[in-house]
Amino acid sequence: MKKEDDFIRVAINLEYVTTNELINSKDEIALFPPVSGG
Repeated sequence: MKKEDDFIRVAINLEYVTTNELINSKDEIALFPPVSGG
């Protein structure tokens, strides 16, 4: 079974983090789905 870290990238306050990071109410969160190009 793959972990969620294999499918999506997470950034908190402009820094990439793992998906088990704690967030605060004023944090800026960005989720990056997997993409492929061609």
